[in-house]
Amino acid sequence: MLTVQLRRFLVCATVLAVGCGEAAPPAPAPAVPEEFDDPFAEDAKAEVKAEAAAEAKVEPVVALAEPAAAPVEPGVAGPGAASATAGAPAEAAPTGAAPASAVAEARPEAKAEGEKAAAAKKVKPTTEPQPVPKDKSPTTPAAPEAPVPADSPPPTPAPTPAPVATPTPAPTPAAPAQPEQNRFAGTFRYAGGEAQRQQLTDAIETTVQQLNALIRGIGRKRLTTANPIREQISFVVEGTRVTATFAAGRTISGTLGGPAVPWTADDGSPLTVAFSLVKGRLVMEFKAEDGGRRSVFTLDESGDKLTMSVTITSSRLEVPLKYALTYRRK
Repeated sequence: MLTVQLRRFLVCATVLAVGCGEAAPPAPAPAVPEEFDDPFAEDAKAEVKAEAAAEAKVEPVVALAEPAAAPVEPGVAGPGAASATAGAPAEAAPTGAAPASAVAEARPEAKAEGEKAAAAKKVKPTTEPQPVPKDKSPTTPAAPEAPVPADSPPPTPAPTPAPVATPTPAPTPAAPAQPEQNRFAGTFRYAGGEAQRQQLTDAIETTVQQLNALIRGIGRKRLTTANPIREQISFVVEGTRVTATFAAGRTISGTLGGPAVPWTADDGSPLTVAFSLVKGRLVMEFKAEDGGRRSVFTLDESGDKLTMSVTITSSRLEVPLKYALTYRRK
């Protein structure tokens, strides 16, 4: 009876130790007194077995929570592994856990399953087609070109297209040439200024100095009256007929290359006028009883500048009177 109570005490102590969460090494088995003739011994053994089974249910399964040790090949378990598993300290575990002996026996299988799971996590080469990204299309390999035999002739180049003949445009008919005298049609204003007025005065004085001193005054007056500076000159061209106007009431008409036409000078003396075109210049010849006057009108390339060059001759003048005046087209 004392033995039964001692065992109960040990069981309670073990339960208390496990319930506090402290891992305690298994208590050494108490010394069992020698069997003696006790009519209740069998009943006590049965109670001890029941209490041991209850203790096994309370003990935690420590082997499942431990990290995997060195890999052990399945089916190979030495006596050392079994003893180490069996002798591991027990920790607190929930109610209903398997006994330590069952855990030790299941440990090789648990390790084998852990190894299989670890092996399954490894990336294995696969021959299955990988999915193509959405932004890329599968690349189709280019078809290999057929080999060209060494003795095959070179490809014939494409024929060069014949040049297209550009049609030559029909020549534009040239405008009919205008008569040269038509360039003089228009009105021109005096543009020589005071400089040319003074040149005319000096030219008359030089000519007068050639005369006798008794008639110099008369000569100066007649030359100045016969050579006034016209402020405006106009020409009207109708075919070969030219009409020149020098002032109000001083208009004369004639035919180019035709006979001279009668006219009167500014002082009222009679004279004749002939018109001609010489090398692109309009020429007017004035003839009187005691002398003459030749006026040549020249246009520049633009046709805007008109130059009148005058030459006066007389039987009483040793040297002709010459001067020039400039006009601009109006």
